[in-house]
Amino acid sequence: MRIAISFPSREMVHATWALDLAQLVAVAMADGHQMGIFNAEGTLICDQRTELAKRAVDSGASHILWLDTDMRFPPDSLKRLLAHDKAIVGANYVSKGLPVGPTARDFRDGGWWKVPTYKDSTGLQKVSAAGFGVMLVKTEVFKAMEYPWFHIGYAKENDQYTGEDVYFCIHAERAGYETFIDHDLSKEVRHTGSIEYNHELFTGWDRKAAAPALQAAD
Repeated sequence: MRIAISFPSREMVHATWALDLAQLVAVAMADGHQMGIFNAEGTLICDQRTELAKRAVDSGASHILWLDTDMRFPPDSLKRLLAHDKAIVGANYVSKGLPVGPTARDFRDGGWWKVPTYKDSTGLQKVSAAGFGVMLVKTEVFKAMEYPWFHIGYAKENDQYTGEDVYFCIHAERAGYETFIDHDLSKEVRHTGSIEYNHELFTGWDRKAAAPALQAAD
């Protein structure tokens, strides 16, 4: 397969991310995949993701592996995501800032609900939307969706904005493509800030304490 590793950035990236990227590429090349690496530098995330998606599709890539530059991920992340053979599948990493919360979301009962990765969570779970920090998307999804693929949304009902990744997942589902999260990979992914954020910092890591923390977006 031809994989386009794509990442929006500013002028610098985390050294730990660069090391993880190098190890992931080594594993992927050993598995026989053709690799392309694409960066779009800037400050407007919708523009950057759109440019990266266009370049990946034009390159003939079968998949885009989105790896945001503030993420940590295992060397076999691509192998594990490819094995699911889903159009959109990624890691449910946590938000930066304490208390942390999961970035995956389900829309039900007229509102958005957080989807946690618990200590005992395993396998795949379908969600309404998930962050693009570690996300594998088949390029056929972009060819099937209406343009623009990425947009910052706004809901008058609760006076909140939605990110470009949530927008993408919502419109991908309207085009017939569901989003999945890999709970096992999610437990090994880190979100880098002043500390490395992970699911164990989530106050609902134990199920009995989780319920009050799960409704609504951050």
